[in-house]
Amino acid sequence: MDIKSMKIVQLNMVRSRTVSDELLHHCISLKVDIALVQEPYTLKGVLHGLEYRATRTVKRKTNEHNGVWAAIVVFNSHLDIITKPQLTSEHTVVDVAYPGQTPIDLVFSYFQFRRPTESFTGEISRIHASLLDRTVLGMDVNAFSPRWHDHRQNEKGRIVENMINDLGLVVINKHGNEYTFLRCQGSQKR
Repeated sequence: MDIKSMKIVQLNMVRSRTVSDELLHHCISLKVDIALVQEPYTLKGVLHGLEYRATRTVKRKTNEHNGVWAAIVVFNSHLDIITKPQLTSEHTVVDVAYPGQTPIDLVFSYFQFRRPTESFTGEISRIHASLLDRTVLGMDVNAFSPRWHDHRQNEKGRIVENMINDLGLVVINKHGNEYTFLRCQGSQKR
C-alpha cells in the first residue's frame, strides 16, 4: 500500500452518537483505512462505537467537557501506527503510519472556534518542523477562504492562509465538494 491508495476521510461529528454509528458503517463498507474525526461522541472518554477490537484510536486525554476534540481512527489492521505523544495536544493528534513502504506522518487538528486561530497555527508550525517529508495534514480550521473554495473570507481564513503559505502546504479540497457542516440556522457551509 502506498499513500495514493490509502483511503482517508475527515469528519466533524458534532458529538453525535448517530454520526458515530454511521461513520463506522461507512468506513467498514467502503474499506476506509483512516478516519480523521473532530468533536466525536464520547462516553467517559471513549469514542462511542468507534473503539472496539477491530480499530485503533489515537486521541489525547479528555477535554474540559469530558470529550475529545480530535482523534485518528485506524480501520486498516495492516497499517502499523506509532503515536507521537510529544507532538500531540488537546486539539491536535500526531502519529506515523507505516503502509509497507516509506513512513507517513498523519496530523489532525481541530481549531476550536472560540480560541484564537494564532494559537493553533503556531502549534501546527511547531509540529511541522518535526515531521517527515511525507505528511498528511487534516484540519478543521473554522475559517473561511476562497483557498478552500468558500465564497467568503474572514480574518481567521487569512491567518490560516499565511500558515499554509509559510509551511509550503498544498490544499487538496476540490471545488464542488459536498458541504462540510450545517449551522443551527440550517445554512450550509463548505
